[in-house]
Amino acid sequence: MQIVLPDILRTLAYARHLNPHYDEAKVESSLWIQSLVEKLFDQKGQKAFQKDYTSLLASLMYSHQDKEFLRVGCDMMNLFFVYDEYTDVVSPETAHKLSQIVVDAMKNPDERSSYGEHPIGDKAKEFWRLAVTLLPAMGSNSGVCKSRFIQRTEEYLNAVTVEALDRDAGTIHSVKEYLTMRRATSGAGLMLALIEFGLDLPKAVLEHEVIQALEGYAMDLYSLLNDMHSYASELSSGQANHNLITVVMHENPSLSLQGAFDWLGSYAATVVDRFQTNVRNLPSFCNVEGPAGEGVDETLQERINRYIRGLGQVVRAEDDWAFETTRYYGEEGQKIRETRLLMIKPIKTNYAKACSKAT
Repeated sequence: MQIVLPDILRTLAYARHLNPHYDEAKVESSLWIQSLVEKLFDQKGQKAFQKDYTSLLASLMYSHQDKEFLRVGCDMMNLFFVYDEYTDVVSPETAHKLSQIVVDAMKNPDERSSYGEHPIGDKAKEFWRLAVTLLPAMGSNSGVCKSRFIQRTEEYLNAVTVEALDRDAGTIHSVKEYLTMRRATSGAGLMLALIEFGLDLPKAVLEHEVIQALEGYAMDLYSLLNDMHSYASELSSGQANHNLITVVMHENPSLSLQGAFDWLGSYAATVVDRFQTNVRNLPSFCNVEGPAGEGVDETLQERINRYIRGLGQVVRAEDDWAFETTRYYGEEGQKIRETRLLMIKPIKTNYAKACSKAT
């Protein structure tokens, strides 16, 4: 069946940009994650993982960051891609235990976990030790940044566990329930939280209603894009129940498959509009006091602007990456990007399901 993909980001004011440190960071991060991939997947699975270009996604997202930041971004992407694929094929009980191990690894990176040891937990500790080096040594908000990232990690991992339970039960949620869940299961919150590292943004700024609205819209757009691009492969691997296309059609039985894609496109257009409206209405934070009564923080507004640009780049990156990797469209990504025409056909993409050593 041929589907016309909606061009969700046609009006989004952020362009594709690849971090100039991509090649170097990719090599380093690939070598770092290789030992974990070898432990969890067989040779066929390892080869498939290498084709997914996870470092490319990080380099499109964090396109204006320096080499040190990008390396952390690549490590994060590699770690959680492995986690996501691995937990797709283990029991909900195992997924829950793994989530506890990973969160504990970040909270206590220098201690043995009371939840047990696992290779994924070991890599989580290594990732976190490197990530915190991005925080300013004298920053007053480093604690806020770390706690927010760990909270987003916990939300994501808990949501993945619930997704595993739903998968076992064959549950299909309502559209409203699904959209709420998807913010967490997409992992977008993690990707956005990493942008804060090094910006030293005050809690009062991060909790401002406009900033929180922008974060929510960015997570929604990332999720909508991911569901649009991944639908065909998830349908083939039997995992399409946790996809907005399936959810919309389940709630609206008379809707065709093309109608569901059109619904997603229309809904996404409203989210893009809300995101850009909030960017235009961003208040001035130039009167916020600096740390320890040091007076007005004159660089804060510029750092906030960098954060907002980062949100937009994360969204743009997901769309560009989907066409530039082989994960969803094989070798036809560029053609599909140009024509917007997608032929729904069987594609096996979950290398963990076919090739893992999961138990």
